[in-house]
Amino acid sequence: MPVQESIIPTPSGKMSKTGPISLQVLRDNTREIGESYAQIVDALEAAFNINDDALIPQAAKRLADQLDSTIPTCDDPADMESEVEDARYNAWQRLDGFAICNRDAWQDPTLNLESATDAEVHERWCNLNAFLAILLSTGAINWRELPIWELRDGLEESVEELSQEGKDTRVVVATLWIKHAGKFIWEHSLSGKPENLDETDSRMLRAGELYQGQPGYSRDRWDFWKRRLGELRSHVSESRSSAIDEAIETMTELESKS
Repeated sequence: MPVQESIIPTPSGKMSKTGPISLQVLRDNTREIGESYAQIVDALEAAFNINDDALIPQAAKRLADQLDSTIPTCDDPADMESEVEDARYNAWQRLDGFAICNRDAWQDPTLNLESATDAEVHERWCNLNAFLAILLSTGAINWRELPIWELRDGLEESVEELSQEGKDTRVVVATLWIKHAGKFIWEHSLSGKPENLDETDSRMLRAGELYQGQPGYSRDRWDFWKRRLGELRSHVSESRSSAIDEAIETMTELESKS
């Protein structure tokens, strides 16, 4: 079965929840990277153009599985985990245009007055974040800055000046990163050493105005995020409060396992 059939594409005539996004920059390179990578590009394009948000997790996981199918098996089980992780990351690195496509799509509607009240634009943004959070959780990508960017915007910055749609979107995006990549965030929060960050990383992973701690991942920052989620219940629409409850429950569960 062709790879693109394993990830349900956008029904004809409907707008993509995460697009439109063109992966032509990747497709142009498939002669060099081989047929298996060309199939991954097909899978990426189908996943990016999903119309039903309920299919986002399914698409991301299947895409990660497709990536893993290109990784050679290892005879020694002791070396399997590290070798697979390295091979998976290197495979995505060869699809260097994926980062370009993602950067083009990385447009937070809460920062754009023109799309401030466009519900569909906000929904696409939430879905794109969910998609990438799942890819991060599988090890398919290693963009450790993305969770901090969205947790900072949603939980460390004031939402008072935003529209109700903007408040809901900022907070929901933060909860999606916790829901889908909570284990990654928790493990990095436990092992993070802000004092070891260089100037570039410190700037990239800086704190928002409401958090007085150090840049980067830390247990203190994790605790702040959890407290702040509880405080934001009164700021979001009633229909969004369940996302906050689920995120806090996920964080508590991760803490209990350590």
